[in-house]
Amino acid sequence: MSAEPCFREVGTNKEVSPDVVLQYDNDSSGILCEIKTSLPPVDYFLLEELKQLELYSGQVEGWDTPNKKINDHSIVLLAHALDSDRVVERVTDWLNDGQLKVSRKLCIAEWSVVQSLKFGQGDVFLIKGKFGETGCTALNTKFHQNIRLEVDHLVTKYEKCRFTRKEPPLEYMMNELWSCIFPALHEKTEDFTCNIDEILKLAYEYFIPWSGLQGEYSQVRKRWVTKAMKTFCEIGLAEKIDTPDTYKIFYGRRILKDVSEYFVERTCRKSLEEARKRPIKEALEEAQRRLAEFG
Repeated sequence: MSAEPCFREVGTNKEVSPDVVLQYDNDSSGILCEIKTSLPPVDYFLLEELKQLELYSGQVEGWDTPNKKINDHSIVLLAHALDSDRVVERVTDWLNDGQLKVSRKLCIAEWSVVQSLKFGQGDVFLIKGKFGETGCTALNTKFHQNIRLEVDHLVTKYEKCRFTRKEPPLEYMMNELWSCIFPALHEKTEDFTCNIDEILKLAYEYFIPWSGLQGEYSQVRKRWVTKAMKTFCEIGLAEKIDTPDTYKIFYGRRILKDVSEYFVERTCRKSLEEARKRPIKEALEEAQRRLAEFG
């Protein structure tokens, strides 16, 4: 088993980044696992998020074998217990009507963390299957029960590593810039000007680099910062000026709520506005219907 491995889809060479990879049957078969700590409450965005599983459906290279290939693989989506019932219901519908196309065996399982008296009040990580099966009979049997793991046994080394090689959610990147990098660039709560290179230089110093189990090494990437800065401009918290890669940050503006919640709300509403412009009637109706529930 390995974390954050690097795979490529055969044919397209697209990068595929599962969270956990399992190999079994003498490394002839495998499982790609995607772990979600939370999922969007709006169906339109949930479907967009789960489209990632379609990439896992193709033939991928990067397995821990001499030729980087195996004969067959399954897919596991591990969702939080608070999301799992809704995810199973939506995935079932989308697989049936073709909105989600997954050609491999797909299993949806739920995870939760509870405190157990049996383990001296320690935290216990529970996993239970909810939908479908994998190609591994032993794992399917385990999924029919609660798989119990002591959290302390899952963590062998702890580092406060805020970024890995996997692109972070846009709102997460914005929050880290606003809460960590911008105050270090400018100590006062007022508007200031900076460029991408200044942000990156400080980010390299502030955030420790990530090292994977397969020898990968990664730091904050310029395109992640550039995307975040573009979104700051779109929601009125920055503006691009004439100097290349330079922005004026409206850091003097007060945000009257938790900034991470604020960025999620603003980017979500912006995406919904863009979705309404798309010529897909069904998607529009669904997004508009779910907006009322979200708001």
